[in-house]
Amino acid sequence: MKKLFLKMIVLILIAANVFMVSGCWNYREIDEMEIILGAAIDYDEKSNKVILTAEYVKRSGGGEGEVGPEVVKTEGENVFDAVRNLVIKTGRKALWSHTKVLIISEDVARRKEQLISIMDWVQRLTETRDDIWILLSKEKTAGEILEMGIEAQKMVSMDLTDLLKNEGSISKFHAVPIWQFIDRIAADGISPTIPTVHKTLTEYKTMSEIFGTGVFNKTKLVGWLNGAETMSYLWVIGKLKGGILVLQGNDSNETGKMSLEIQKNRTKRKVNYSEGEITMQLDIKTTVRIAEIGGEVNYMDESATEKLENDAAELIQKRVDDVITKVQQAYHSDIFGFAGVVERELPDEWEKIKRDWDQVFTDLKTDINVEVEIRESALKSKPIKVGE
Repeated sequence: MKKLFLKMIVLILIAANVFMVSGCWNYREIDEMEIILGAAIDYDEKSNKVILTAEYVKRSGGGEGEVGPEVVKTEGENVFDAVRNLVIKTGRKALWSHTKVLIISEDVARRKEQLISIMDWVQRLTETRDDIWILLSKEKTAGEILEMGIEAQKMVSMDLTDLLKNEGSISKFHAVPIWQFIDRIAADGISPTIPTVHKTLTEYKTMSEIFGTGVFNKTKLVGWLNGAETMSYLWVIGKLKGGILVLQGNDSNETGKMSLEIQKNRTKRKVNYSEGEITMQLDIKTTVRIAEIGGEVNYMDESATEKLENDAAELIQKRVDDVITKVQQAYHSDIFGFAGVVERELPDEWEKIKRDWDQVFTDLKTDINVEVEIRESALKSKPIKVGE
C-alpha cells in the first residue's frame, strides 16, 4: 500500500513537471512574422473578390535596424482568404495583435454580406483586438489611404491613430472602435456611425484627414454628415469634448467673427410623454472661452457678454435642430440613441413601438434648450483697436 502511494506521488510530480517546463503550443518568434499596423478592405465587383491592403512594419538590418512602412495588396474569395494570401507576398504569416486601424471602402459599406463578413472575421481571429479603430474611406478605394505613406515613408496607420485619439480637440468626427460598431448593429433602435477619412493635398505632400461621418441604418450605409454636422451630432449624444464655435457677426467693424473655444459640455436627454405623444428633450449646457475677437465690441462689458452667450446658444440650438431634422428626414436612422432613452424611461410604451421605431423616430418631436457660459477669456476680453 505504501509503495502504491509513493508511485502515485511520483506520477503526479512527473505530470506537473511536464506542464511547467513545456512552452506555448502556438508560440512563434516575432521576427518570423509581419506586424500589421493597419488594413484596408475593398471589393472588386468584376472578379467578385475581396481586396486587402495591409500596412506592416518593414525592418532592415535586423535587431536594432531601421523600421519603416511597407504596403502589400492581396485578394481572396473572402477576408480570411485574402489574409492568408499575404503569406504569398511577404513569405511570413501576419501578426494582427498590433493592428490599429481598419479602413473600409464605400463599396464594402454598401454591401451587407461583405460588411458582416469583415466584422465576423475580426471577432473570430483571436489575435485581433476589439478596440481597433474603424474608418470609412471617401476616396475611390480604401487601399489608397494606406498606400500614400510609401512615398513619404510615414506609417499612415500610426498617424490616423494619433488623430483619432485627439478627437476632442477637433470635434469634426467621432472615433469608433470596432466593438462599438458591432454592438450597434445588433442593438435595438440605435444605428452605428463611422468616421470618414480622405486624402488632402497640402503645398508639399498628400496627407490623410479624418473629417465627417458615415451614417448607417444597421448594416446599410445611408448617408453622410460633414464636419460641422458631426460636431452637432456630438452635442446631441453628449460626446462633445472640445472644438471651436465660430460666430459670424455682422458686416460692421463692431461685431466681426468670434471664435469660442469649447471647454466643457453636458447634454441631458429625457422623454416627455403627453396624450400618447413622445417628445425628446435635450438640455445642453456648454462652457466656452473667448479665443479670438474679430470686431471692436468690449466683452468686458457684462451686457455684451450676455448677448454673446445668447447668440452662441441660438447658434448651437439651430445646428442641433438642423442635424436631427436631416437625419430624421433623409436617413430615417436613429444614430442618436433616442430609442435607448425611450426604452429606459417608458418601457411599456417602448414595447408597443419598438418594431416601428424607424417611423416613430422620423416623426419624433424634439425640445432643445441650450445654455452657454463664457469663462476664462484668456488674459483680457478687450479687442485690439487700431489708431486712425
